[in-house]
Amino acid sequence: MASRGIYASTVFDASSAMINQVHDLWNTSITPAVSNAANLTYVLVFQSIPPVGIGNLMGLDPAAHPEKTLVLCLLSNFWSNNTDTATITAATKGLVTEIETAAKERGAFHDYQYLNYAAGWQDPIASYGTSQVAKLKAVSAKYDPKGLFQSGVSGPFKLK
Repeated sequence: MASRGIYASTVFDASSAMINQVHDLWNTSITPAVSNAANLTYVLVFQSIPPVGIGNLMGLDPAAHPEKTLVLCLLSNFWSNNTDTATITAATKGLVTEIETAAKERGAFHDYQYLNYAAGWQDPIASYGTSQVAKLKAVSAKYDPKGLFQSGVSGPFKLK
C-alpha cells in the first residue's frame, strides 16, 4: 500500500492538441526509474474550469477568458518507499515544467494554480495576482491581526 504521495497541478486553455501533448509528455515521464517505484500509482487527471461569470479572489478574471474553458491538469502520484521520493518528486516537478513550457509555446498557459492540488514547491496564492493577494492580505489583517493562520497553522501555503 502506498504511504507517500504528491499532488501538483497547472492550468491551460482547453484544446485537444494541448491535451494530447500533455498526455504524450506524461507517458514519456514514466521512465524506468519512475515505473520501478514500489506500489506506484502515477495519475494524470484533466478537469475543466468553465468560464467564470463574476470575478473572484483566485485570479480567474472573467475578462481574461470570457469564452474559454480552462483545463486543470492534476498529477497525483503515490508510492511506498521513501527511497523513491526524490525520483517521483523530480519526475513530477519536471513534468509540470514541461507542460507549462508547452502551454506557453502554444499561447495556452494560465498562471492560476489550484491551491488544493498544488505541490509544496508551487506558489498558488501568488498565482492569483498581485491585486488579489493584496485583498487577501487586507482581509487577513482585519480578521486575523495576530497572524494565527499565517504562523500557527501548519501547511505550505501562506500569504507572503
